Amino acid sequence: MGAPVVAAIMAVIGFFVAMTAVGPFFMARLQNLVWNHTTLAPHAFRSEVKASRLFFIFVTNMIANALTLGLFLPFARVRSMRYRIESMTMLAAGPLDAFVAGETQQVGALGDAAVDWYDIDIAL
Repeated sequence: MGAPVVAAIMAVIGFFVAMTAVGPFFMARLQNLVWNHTTLAPHAFRSEVKASRLFFIFVTNMIANALTLGLFLPFARVRSMRYRIESMTMLAAGPLDAFVAGETQQVGALGDAAVDWYDIDIAL
């Protein structure tokens, strides 16, 4: 092999190593930023995803995928998403029953009209 081929292979490997190191940190910071600034009427959310834990899950998922030739991929996605969801909390400003009751009174007929307009068949 020539020097350019080895350099290209090393660049690809370096890219994947860098993404493995930076990707979980970026995903954790982004999720925390988005969910910590999300509100639902008077209620708020809090996300406490740790980049180190997400990195550990990411690396172990990669190893398991490599050992199972990709068969672990659905389980890896569920495992990652489970951690991200378990790290979220809803900060309710009051009882949620009152919020749900108020929202059910604001239901309009726009969805039904759209189904009729586009002739979409949604049968249960």
